[in-house]
Amino acid sequence: MSITLECRVRTLRAMTAALACLGLVITMAPAQAAETPGVPVRLRAIPLENAVDPTKPLMQLWWRPPAEGPAPTAYKVYVDGELVETTIRCRINPRRPLCRANVMNLIPGQEYAFDVAAVNESGEGKVARVTREAVMLPSEPLNVIAVPDNEKLYVSWDPPLDTGGGAIRSYFVRVNSPVPGPPPACVSTGPTSCTVSGLINAYAYDVTVEARNSGYPFLEGPESLPAVGIPGGRPSGPRNIRVVAAGSSSATIAWEAPQFPGPEAILGYTLFLYEGQGFQPAYPQVNVGPGVRQHRLTGLTAGLTYTFAVQAYTKSFAGGMTVYSSHTPLGLPRAPSRVDITGVGNTTVQLGWEDAAPSGGLEATHYRLTATPVAPVPTGVLAEEIVCPVKATQAAPDFECPASYLWMNLVNGVTYSFTVAAKNKFGWGPTSTYPASATPEGTPPPPAANATVNSPTQVTVTWDAPVTTGGPDVGDVTYTVTLDDTPICRDIAVTTCVITGLTPGRDYTVKVMAINEVFGGDDFSTSVLTVNTQPLLVTGR
Repeated sequence: MSITLECRVRTLRAMTAALACLGLVITMAPAQAAETPGVPVRLRAIPLENAVDPTKPLMQLWWRPPAEGPAPTAYKVYVDGELVETTIRCRINPRRPLCRANVMNLIPGQEYAFDVAAVNESGEGKVARVTREAVMLPSEPLNVIAVPDNEKLYVSWDPPLDTGGGAIRSYFVRVNSPVPGPPPACVSTGPTSCTVSGLINAYAYDVTVEARNSGYPFLEGPESLPAVGIPGGRPSGPRNIRVVAAGSSSATIAWEAPQFPGPEAILGYTLFLYEGQGFQPAYPQVNVGPGVRQHRLTGLTAGLTYTFAVQAYTKSFAGGMTVYSSHTPLGLPRAPSRVDITGVGNTTVQLGWEDAAPSGGLEATHYRLTATPVAPVPTGVLAEEIVCPVKATQAAPDFECPASYLWMNLVNGVTYSFTVAAKNKFGWGPTSTYPASATPEGTPPPPAANATVNSPTQVTVTWDAPVTTGGPDVGDVTYTVTLDDTPICRDIAVTTCVITGLTPGRDYTVKVMAINEVFGGDDFSTSVLTVNTQPLLVTGR
């Protein structure tokens, strides 16, 4: 037997009640909620060198997509809880997808919390977090000394001037070795000294030190200048090498005796002088006696950086070498290395120049430019001085000098010879050796005009021809004379013009304009006179 039940109900509740009467129960499944992505995995913060701004740390975040949940469409990056970037930069590799984000404008030495959250159309998932100190490359350790002993070197140094923003966590001392295999080394996690063992006596080793902060191994600081250490019977390097007096072309070097003199008496010291950071001596070596502790080196160039080294020697051996890393004599600036003409115009010449390298070791504060007329010579030598502006935001003076100048109000058609000299706190340096020449082109110079009053109604205007036509290949010069801007004598080649029909006792403005065939004439090529015929009076400018 079958039963057909037909019910009409208006609501879900009524239908449920009706079915309950028949002993049937309906269970309503809840609606499926939209799901956000899971947590990104393997998040790492890696400090790198900042190529955009080397003075600021750069942190690169690496992570992989969530292992569970729906695929994300983007990622959000937070620094200390603040949103800094929304990125979808992921390497396309189905097997090992990798996402990256660069975080800049960090403060050196400060620890940050970096969060990454995956995002899709349903929202933002839970964040992954990593904390890391923001650091940069430390500078090199200074004043490395290698004191020899039997088959070992006791190495010491001074900390770097710049730690990169964070504390130095360790130092790595590296020693070159003639024996195949890993080179001898030692690591110090605190003191600025350690001992390298297992060395060969009487062999000269180059010893360098590298400082490491929390950025290692991603940021490897530069190695120090090498110190030479010779295990066994050779004396160690002299101590506390320094510059005790300096001039613009000299430096006095002082030092102390080696800590480890060796079994033989020290017979003297050898001084080495290097240019820059090179390791080939640039000047002859200097030998001094065993009791000498300082020596004056001459013939240096102001502005050039030098490296000094001192080495003790005995009858049998040359000892370890101690290097003083850097000294720059200061003095007058050198002559600018070149002066160029970068533009020529109407009564103008654009100059450019380069400072010689080195240039006294200090920034220039002034430039003096000279323009000497060569041919023809209407005036004497012209001079202009440029005062370099100072950056107002700098605690110490920092000058921003231009390397170009637009010289105006020159005489068209005259060839000038231009030179440049620089000045710093010590004074003016020499003038540039090779001048640059240029001839401004344009309208002719104004003629030197004069007016003679013949009668209360007549004036004769005369003038001298300009010293140039305004430039090469501009054609002949003609003249136009106007009375109160009305032409009287137009395009004439002679240098005189008679004006008649004047009213006695009235002021008139007379202009004489020189004109060439290429550039014509303008206010720069015009002389102006004021004429009054009663009483007989002429004034001009």
